[in-house]
Amino acid sequence: MKILIAKLFAIATIHVGVGVLFYGLRRVRGSGPFFQSDLAVFVLPAFLALIAYGVVLWLSKVLSTQLLFFRLLFVGICAGASAFLSLWMSFIIAADMFGT
Repeated sequence: MKILIAKLFAIATIHVGVGVLFYGLRRVRGSGPFFQSDLAVFVLPAFLALIAYGVVLWLSKVLSTQLLFFRLLFVGICAGASAFLSLWMSFIIAADMFGT
């Protein structure tokens, strides 16, 4: 269980760091056409974090049920909530750092 929490924390840290970095490159420096897109700055890191959360939770043995529906439901809810929380955290940190 400690390894699972460490993996989830590592994904959240990377997601928040990338979100703050992309937001800073977009708002402060205004560099590059890639960073001008909200899709690239906000949605792409959140989508990749959602996939990472899902993979880590799916491979963990937290849910011991054999029913595929309940396992998919559990992984989907937990991964979605985790991705939302880390996206929200990156918004808060970036807005605090850059004053927007």
